[in-house]
Amino acid sequence: DSNDINESDSNDINEKSNDDEIKNESFIENGKNEINNEKENEEKKEEENDHQIEVKNESIVEEKEEDDEKEEINREEDDKVEDENDLFNFEDDQNKEQDLFEINDNDDEEDEEESDKINNC
Repeated sequence: DSNDINESDSNDINEKSNDDEIKNESFIENGKNEINNEKENEEKKEEENDHQIEVKNESIVEEKEEDDEKEEINREEDDKVEDENDLFNFEDDQNKEQDLFEINDNDDEEDEEESDKINNC
Protein backbone atom coordinates (compact mmCIF):
# COMPACT_ATOMS: atom_id res chain seq x y z
CA ASP A 1 0.00 0.00 0.00
CA SER A 2 2.74 2.41 0.82
CA ASN A 3 4.28 1.58 -2.54
CA ASP A 4 1.03 2.50 -4.20
CA ILE A 5 0.96 5.80 -2.34
CA ASN A 6 4.63 6.50 -3.17
CA GLU A 7 4.06 5.54 -6.77
CA SER A 8 0.97 7.72 -6.90
CA ASP A 9 2.89 10.61 -5.33
CA SER A 10 5.72 10.00 -7.79
CA ASN A 11 3.26 10.03 -10.70
CA ASP A 12 1.69 13.21 -9.39
CA ILE A 13 5.12 14.80 -9.06
CA ASN A 14 6.07 13.69 -12.58
CA GLU A 15 2.80 14.97 -14.00
CA LYS A 16 3.23 18.26 -12.13
CA SER A 17 6.81 18.49 -13.36
CA ASN A 18 5.67 17.80 -16.93
CA ASP A 19 2.89 20.37 -16.56
CA ASP A 20 5.39 22.92 -15.20
CA GLU A 21 7.77 22.17 -18.05
CA ILE A 22 4.99 22.58 -20.61
CA LYS A 23 3.90 25.82 -18.92
CA ASN A 24 7.49 27.09 -18.93
CA GLU A 25 7.92 26.19 -22.59
CA SER A 26 4.60 27.82 -23.40
CA PHE A 27 5.59 30.92 -21.40
CA ILE A 28 8.95 31.10 -23.19
CA GLU A 29 7.27 30.59 -26.58
CA ASN A 30 4.71 33.31 -25.82
CA GLY A 31 7.50 35.64 -24.73
CA LYS A 32 9.42 34.98 -27.95
CA ASN A 33 6.25 35.57 -30.00
CA GLU A 34 5.56 38.80 -28.13
CA ILE A 35 9.11 40.03 -28.73
CA ASN A 36 8.88 39.13 -32.42
CA ASN A 37 5.53 40.91 -32.70
CA GLU A 38 6.99 44.02 -31.05
CA LYS A 39 9.95 43.94 -33.44
CA GLU A 40 7.63 43.57 -36.43
CA ASN A 41 5.46 46.44 -35.20
CA GLU A 42 8.54 48.63 -34.72
CA GLU A 43 9.78 47.77 -38.20
CA LYS A 44 6.36 48.60 -39.64
CA LYS A 45 6.34 51.93 -37.80
CA GLU A 46 9.85 52.74 -39.05
CA GLU A 47 8.86 51.82 -42.61
CA GLU A 48 5.75 54.00 -42.36
CA ASN A 49 7.81 56.89 -40.94
CA ASP A 50 10.38 56.47 -43.70
CA HIS A 51 7.58 56.44 -46.27
CA GLN A 52 6.01 59.58 -44.79
CA ILE A 53 9.40 61.33 -44.82
CA GLU A 54 9.94 60.28 -48.43
CA VAL A 55 6.49 61.55 -49.45
CA LYS A 56 7.10 64.83 -47.61
CA ASN A 57 10.51 65.23 -49.27
CA GLU A 58 8.99 64.54 -52.69
CA SER A 59 6.32 67.13 -51.97
CA ILE A 60 8.96 69.68 -50.97
CA VAL A 61 10.93 68.96 -54.14
CA GLU A 62 7.78 69.31 -56.28
CA GLU A 63 6.90 72.62 -54.58
CA LYS A 64 10.44 73.87 -55.16
CA GLU A 65 10.27 72.88 -58.83
CA GLU A 66 6.90 74.64 -59.19
CA ASP A 67 8.29 77.75 -57.49
CA ASP A 68 11.32 77.67 -59.79
CA GLU A 69 9.04 77.37 -62.83
CA LYS A 70 6.92 80.30 -61.62
CA GLU A 71 10.06 82.37 -61.05
CA GLU A 72 11.29 81.54 -64.54
CA ILE A 73 7.93 82.51 -66.05
CA ASN A 74 7.97 85.77 -64.07
CA ARG A 75 11.54 86.49 -65.23
CA GLU A 76 10.55 85.83 -68.83
CA GLU A 77 7.52 88.11 -68.49
CA ASP A 78 9.67 90.81 -66.86
CA ASP A 79 12.22 90.48 -69.66
CA LYS A 80 9.46 90.72 -72.24
CA VAL A 81 8.03 93.85 -70.62
CA GLU A 82 11.53 95.33 -70.39
CA ASP A 83 12.15 94.56 -74.07
CA GLU A 84 8.83 96.15 -75.00
CA ASN A 85 9.70 99.23 -72.94
CA ASP A 86 13.11 99.40 -74.58
CA LEU A 87 11.52 99.16 -78.00
CA PHE A 88 8.96 101.82 -77.12
CA ASN A 89 11.72 104.09 -75.80
CA PHE A 90 13.76 103.48 -78.93
CA GLU A 91 10.80 104.26 -81.18
CA ASP A 92 10.00 107.30 -79.09
CA ASP A 93 13.60 108.48 -79.41
CA GLN A 94 13.45 107.85 -83.15
CA ASN A 95 10.26 109.87 -83.42
CA LYS A 96 11.80 112.72 -81.43
CA GLU A 97 14.84 112.67 -83.67
CA GLN A 98 12.61 112.68 -86.73
CA ASP A 99 10.63 115.58 -85.31
CA LEU A 100 13.83 117.49 -84.61
CA PHE A 101 15.11 116.75 -88.08
CA GLU A 102 11.85 118.01 -89.60
CA ILE A 103 11.93 121.11 -87.45
CA ASN A 104 15.52 121.78 -88.44
CA ASP A 105 14.72 121.08 -92.05
CA ASN A 106 11.79 123.50 -91.90
CA ASP A 107 14.01 126.09 -90.25
CA ASP A 108 16.55 125.64 -93.02
CA GLU A 109 13.86 126.08 -95.66
CA GLU A 110 12.56 129.21 -93.94
CA ASP A 111 16.09 130.56 -93.67
CA GLU A 112 16.61 129.90 -97.36
CA GLU A 113 13.37 131.66 -98.25
CA GLU A 114 14.34 134.66 -96.16
CA SER A 115 17.78 134.64 -97.63
CA ASP A 116 16.27 134.51 -101.11
CA LYS A 117 13.97 137.42 -100.28
CA ILE A 118 16.86 139.43 -98.98
CA ASN A 119 18.97 138.63 -102.01
CA ASN A 120 16.13 139.43 -104.38
CA CYS A 121 15.61 142.80 -102.90
